[in-house]
Amino acid sequence: MEANSDNATSQVVTGWDLKEFKRTDGTEEEQKRRKEVRAEAREQWKEAAAQRGPAEATEEGVTAEARWIRDTAANILDKFTKPRRMCMRSKRWWNQEITDLRKELGKARRADRDHRTGATRAARRSLRRAIRKAKKACWNNFLENASSEDVWTAVKYTSPRPDDSAKPLISGDQTAITREEKEHMILTAAFPAPPEDNGIIAPPGGKAYERINQSLLGRILASCSNQSAPGEDRMGAEVVKLLREWDPARISTLTKLCIKSGTHPETWKTAKGVVIPKPGKPDYRQVRAHRVISLLDSLGKLVEKTAAHLIADQLERDRSLHEGQYGCRRRRSCVDAVAVLISDAHQAWNRKRIRGALLMDVKSAFNNVGRGHLVDRMVQLGVQNHLVRWTESFMSQRKVRLVLNGQEGEAHEVDTGIPQGSPVSPILFTVYISGLFPLEATVTIEEEAAAALEARSGNRPGLTIFTDGSRLENGATGYAVTWKKGLSWRGHKTHMGWHQEAFDAECAALARALQVAATRTHHVGTVTIFTDAQGGHLEDPMVQNLHRDCIRYTKTLTSEYTAE
Repeated sequence: MEANSDNATSQVVTGWDLKEFKRTDGTEEEQKRRKEVRAEAREQWKEAAAQRGPAEATEEGVTAEARWIRDTAANILDKFTKPRRMCMRSKRWWNQEITDLRKELGKARRADRDHRTGATRAARRSLRRAIRKAKKACWNNFLENASSEDVWTAVKYTSPRPDDSAKPLISGDQTAITREEKEHMILTAAFPAPPEDNGIIAPPGGKAYERINQSLLGRILASCSNQSAPGEDRMGAEVVKLLREWDPARISTLTKLCIKSGTHPETWKTAKGVVIPKPGKPDYRQVRAHRVISLLDSLGKLVEKTAAHLIADQLERDRSLHEGQYGCRRRRSCVDAVAVLISDAHQAWNRKRIRGALLMDVKSAFNNVGRGHLVDRMVQLGVQNHLVRWTESFMSQRKVRLVLNGQEGEAHEVDTGIPQGSPVSPILFTVYISGLFPLEATVTIEEEAAAALEARSGNRPGLTIFTDGSRLENGATGYAVTWKKGLSWRGHKTHMGWHQEAFDAECAALARALQVAATRTHHVGTVTIFTDAQGGHLEDPMVQNLHRDCIRYTKTLTSEYTAE
């Protein structure tokens, strides 16, 4: 290989070329040779796995197993596949003609060392002309075969890209010039100091890991793109799929043990943090005009995607999230949220009313997630303990190796945030902000309960409301409010979370009853509210404050309230 800048190829291996390894076309002799290579590689893996034995169901055993799979797979792929290196020929427009012209340019340069014939200039001109031609042909081919989804990709390709690699970064009144200064500024902005940890540690336990099987992992891996950039292990999703073909039981067992033991191996906790500019920013010297995308190990991402599935599935089955919380949820995507907003607006217009919407943006959302608050919130929502423990392990002792302008730096510890690039981050963020939504659900009143309520109300005139608040043995607090609407009884129950007293639930139930009354007092006369024994009476100062708040809430509240 020529040792010049034009021919130089990066010696850093970015992965392995599995296309050639898996090829089934070609002559009969070539097919036979490739088949023998694949069989030998698989046999070597089986021999190494037999010598290794099963993994231990401990934190140390899971970590050792993850490291062994990574190292053994890398050794076998190094031996039987062609390494993939990043170079100029990695461009999709590169073709054989350009390769030949590069060789001609090298010959011309060697000839011109002794005799100035001008051949180098002519060869360089021909190479540049061929490159322009190849780029144009590649672009036209992309446009001709582009689907409707590729339109935005074309727009991104044609948009000007900022090139501020040599410019300093600015944060407030601070300026970063050197690489070290830029790294420090980016880390400070992207990974702020975490809030104080509340020290909650979930005990062992849970059965969600029992749902992990070959069928589930197969569906999860099928949804993984082979084009995703690998992390430090250099293994893309295609390599993980190959390992599962060789040894499905070991991959499944490792995934199960990670969730069951609540362990995310340290091997997977160091991410490549690629710093990229945010689109549409006016000044790319500002550090906030950039974001850090984490490239994670693909085998670790399989476990993360499995954990995301288990967490989301439990939250949906238990109806732990508010029905009005959209994003990162099945059948409640951002598109669904827009559709609901449009529908509400049209309904308001039909009633000659105005519908308002308040739009807010969470600044550096993923990077500001605090581990302590997230774990606390997962416990409040009743997420199984081993999933909570795995989340805590996933967010602990993380490191990031920033990649600035294609150059990789040293690993730095980060104490807060969830990786922007992890498949589990969206559902974890959904859990993190779920406390902003009241957990209220409609209650179905059974016939026997409705009869009891009817007898208790004693056919009182006006509106009769029953309230009850309680605290369960597991510490969860909530309340229910029931009232008669027409000929049927209607109710709502609300989950308030943990670390609150039963009296708080009683007062919240009374406040909710006052709100129900406030919306119906122009249809009824007297309003009677039956409260639980701990609810207090209207003489209670706290209840009086709630009463005044409700009066301020609506001017139509003029009825008589009777507490019994």
